Amino acid sequence: MLRRVFEKVTQKLEAQSVAGNMFQCQAITQKELQSIHSKRSKPIKAAERLLKIVMKQSVDVFNRFLNALKETEQQHVCDIIRPTGRCQGTNNDIIRNIILVIICLHPSNVLTSYSWLGASSVN
Repeated sequence: MLRRVFEKVTQKLEAQSVAGNMFQCQAITQKELQSIHSKRSKPIKAAERLLKIVMKQSVDVFNRFLNALKETEQQHVCDIIRPTGRCQGTNNDIIRNIILVIICLHPSNVLTSYSWLGASSVN
């Protein structure tokens, strides 16, 4: 399931336009934008790069990412991240799904405590 969420997002995400939108709003740096544009011929790699950048940032940047998806007519990607279909906010549904993407990107860095997901720990 984790891999499917990640794959769906990376296959559907048009990273170039989202990154451009996020750069215009100063949510990512020019260096980050260039690293995404350098993968223009490999759209899935560009999407992976954008997700890695977003995952390392604040909740505000994540919200800017969701807004950029909406503004670039990529509501379908928002729907993958947030199954309720609304493309805003930071409720537990968004957090859980984005954590799934983080785990897919960094499986060796999975935390041992998931209290913020509603479980006490992983043994």
